[in-house]
Amino acid sequence: MNLVNNEIDLVRWADLRCGCGANASHLPTDLHRFFEARTRDEARDARLAEHVLIQSFPQEPAAAVTAVLMAGLASDLPLAARVESLDLLLRLVFNDDDEASEACQNIARNGAWVLYSDLVANRSIDLTGYAFQILQVIDPGERLQALKSSGQLSLPSYLAG
Repeated sequence: MNLVNNEIDLVRWADLRCGCGANASHLPTDLHRFFEARTRDEARDARLAEHVLIQSFPQEPAAAVTAVLMAGLASDLPLAARVESLDLLLRLVFNDDDEASEACQNIARNGAWVLYSDLVANRSIDLTGYAFQILQVIDPGERLQALKSSGQLSLPSYLAG
């Protein structure tokens, strides 16, 4: 997880106010636990979303966590951690704060090919669905529509239409 560690090391976590009310210095440990999860329940137990989102409003560490999530997605994560990473990433790029949402979208857009890779891998319906929804937000053009029309994607029924 060299990419993750590198991205974590770029952030001054103690300077960020976390959604839990403390500073965000605990988030690197939480992120590592999140990425090591073997089940979705284990990933949820890291309670990462509660630290970066309050309801649907991103908190100060949202952009930094988005960058770490993208680094994690570029790594070899267990499937459960991958799916939960995409679930959280979707909420970070599409939320009720336009400014924070745009910042997170720009970070995700820089790693769009990682998301396309998850989209076409068809490893799980949830993984494919989350990747597709994120790409609808950050790269909604011809490329995504061509893939959707190609019949190569195993999208959830609510996205297939």
